[in-house]
Amino acid sequence: MRRILFTVHELGTKAFGGATLDLVSVLKGLDRTRFRPSVLLTGDTSFTRLLASEGLDDVEMHHLALPPWRKLKHWPRIPFAMRNLERLIRVGRFDIVHTNGGYHDVPYVGVAARRAGVPSLVTIRCFQELCEKFLLYRFPRVDRYILVARAMEELLSRYGIAPHRYRVIYCGVNPPRRASPEAGQEIRRRHDIPAGSFVVGTVANLAPIKGIETLIQAAGLFNQSAPDVVYLLVGGCDSPYRERLNARIADHGLQQKIVFAGYQSDVAPYVSAMDAFVLPSLSEGVPLSILEAMWLECPVIATSVGGVPEALQEGESGLLVPKENPQALAHAMGRLFSDRELGRKLAQRGRRCVEERFSVAQQLDALSAYYEEICGPWGAEAVGLHPAAMTDGVSVP
Repeated sequence: MRRILFTVHELGTKAFGGATLDLVSVLKGLDRTRFRPSVLLTGDTSFTRLLASEGLDDVEMHHLALPPWRKLKHWPRIPFAMRNLERLIRVGRFDIVHTNGGYHDVPYVGVAARRAGVPSLVTIRCFQELCEKFLLYRFPRVDRYILVARAMEELLSRYGIAPHRYRVIYCGVNPPRRASPEAGQEIRRRHDIPAGSFVVGTVANLAPIKGIETLIQAAGLFNQSAPDVVYLLVGGCDSPYRERLNARIADHGLQQKIVFAGYQSDVAPYVSAMDAFVLPSLSEGVPLSILEAMWLECPVIATSVGGVPEALQEGESGLLVPKENPQALAHAMGRLFSDRELGRKLAQRGRRCVEERFSVAQQLDALSAYYEEICGPWGAEAVGLHPAAMTDGVSVP
């Protein structure tokens, strides 16, 4: 049986993002006759409560604080933390250490796992990790990579990472429960959305990277021709950014048009309240939020960034627009507003796309095969653990 140690660095928020929810799905679905998963929390412990709520009591939990390695004041603590992590890997007799897509743990895992003689693996979920922080956060020290979109392959090759060291594995969607039309109407009443309004919505941790300011600009433009449109924003938002968004909303006179619904653990009723789903992100892998919206048969508009075009084909299963282009976004919203039949067709095709290409079963099959490959008799040497394949602690591609 293969022992897998997943490292998770939560930031003290109850608004779990797609990376965390994807890991929960993997932990639920891994074949326990082949794999024994454990989780190492290196930051906030809120993930423990999430696992308990999902019935994952068989997942062994570890807690080990890893100090921020880029802050000079923490440097005296880093060697001690590194030794503790190496000791945990050795004592636990883990076969792989898998970092779930965060920056914080990568420098630690890459070194500690190598010292313990165990291959390390990181899931890269966002293009920013590659474009801005790949070298800064010592990503080359990791032995293997999972990319959530094929569009990331070119960027990895730019850093000299050989193809045998990464695998593209799409995230799978655990189909959210379908909400009744009455549930959607109840959401509209709860938030005082006028009857008959066309509701454009999104589900995301509201942060600058999600392009919410572009959506507000597009709403300002669209409001001139379609004043009966309401915007429903579902997701957590910190106070400074909320104030910034409120200022943009006031600039466009949209105070009565935009509803902040906050973080919701069950988003299906909110999506059912929407006539169109919009994700105007500046950077993405393949976002779970649009896959869930497609599953729930809500027509999707998204920016053509990262792996989004791999999930959503323009004019077939959704509408694509350039990032930071409020005019294009307003035009796309106008198409769905004026042509409800187009929205219905896009929604049906989107559902079929998710069913055929983004199932949890497909993800788990690919992930399990990759684990076995890495752990196989030639796996350790292939990923660079043999001393001849080392140069200054970094694998030679």
